[in-house]
Amino acid sequence: NLFQVSRLLFQAKNIFINKYNNAVYNTKHFIDDGSGDLVASNPEGYVAVDREGNGVKFVDRLEFSKANFAV
Repeated sequence: NLFQVSRLLFQAKNIFINKYNNAVYNTKHFIDDGSGDLVASNPEGYVAVDREGNGVKFVDRLEFSKANFAV
């Protein structure tokens, strides 16, 4: 059913994001924790681009939303 497809796509996307987070582990990203202090975080996401220039965004929605609501 549609919910199973959505869940499988969510899991596949997160596998991709986790692989890239591990590949760029020594690249630092920071967010403001709301008090003016910067804390290390994962990137907001990645963009995959094909040879024709079409892009697909891969965003960790849970991490992204958590960072936005913390401000």
